Amino acid sequence: MKLPVHLANNIFKTSWTAYDETATRIKGRAVRVQEPDRIVVGTIQPAGNKQQTMLPDGANSDGALSIFTNETLYSYDATQDAEIQRQTFVRFEGEVWKIHVVQNWQIHIQTNINKYLATKYVNVDDNY
Repeated sequence: MKLPVHLANNIFKTSWTAYDETATRIKGRAVRVQEPDRIVVGTIQPAGNKQQTMLPDGANSDGALSIFTNETLYSYDATQDAEIQRQTFVRFEGEVWKIHVVQNWQIHIQTNINKYLATKYVNVDDNY
């Protein structure tokens, strides 16, 4: 039997920390600023193979996570209509995870729970 998402989220929820990075351009160079950690409450579970197909090409999908929460998490995005210059990182089980996909489920269910996909974050920038 499958539980509705809002019930499962309330029963199995846990808390973890997350932080956001904002990016701005100074003299043509991207500068990232890390905001303070915050507590996020929701459920985290392994992402299935079908869900991992929604990740961008080249994303390290080994061990990807599905996150269900009422909190707002962000993923860098540059589209024709807007540019989101905020990225959320989640600290979970001793690892840092990067949010990639944001799914707004408000059109499907009567709660404000959103679904996110995250992959392990590997920092390749020598400046951080």
